[in-house]
Amino acid sequence: MKEEQYISVSRRDFFKLSGSGLAAATLGLNLALVEAKAEKLAIRYAKETTTICPYCAVGCGIVVHTQGGEVINSEGDSDHPINEGALCAKGSSIYQLRHNHSYSCPLLKFLHMTVSLAFYIIN
Repeated sequence: MKEEQYISVSRRDFFKLSGSGLAAATLGLNLALVEAKAEKLAIRYAKETTTICPYCAVGCGIVVHTQGGEVINSEGDSDHPINEGALCAKGSSIYQLRHNHSYSCPLLKFLHMTVSLAFYIIN
């Protein structure tokens, strides 16, 4: 049977090693490159409006960002006492309520057709 060997490091030695490792990592870190790569937020010039989720009777708070009369983002209101920034799946889809890209005509195997033709094919 092999004899197990343990490294004995005192608490003081652990803090010395951790501090020296942190100092070495900090001295070699240049934040100028990170700041140069950061992108501007799409909502930086948007108007924030707080509202209530329309889907259920809970009344979760939502922050809607608009720009030029168009909704560009929606997220949970972290200051709201009911949901504290969290939203359910239906509340998270508020953006899609305004930007719905559903089809306005029936599809059959990805072919556009009129409603009368669709009823003719079904019957």
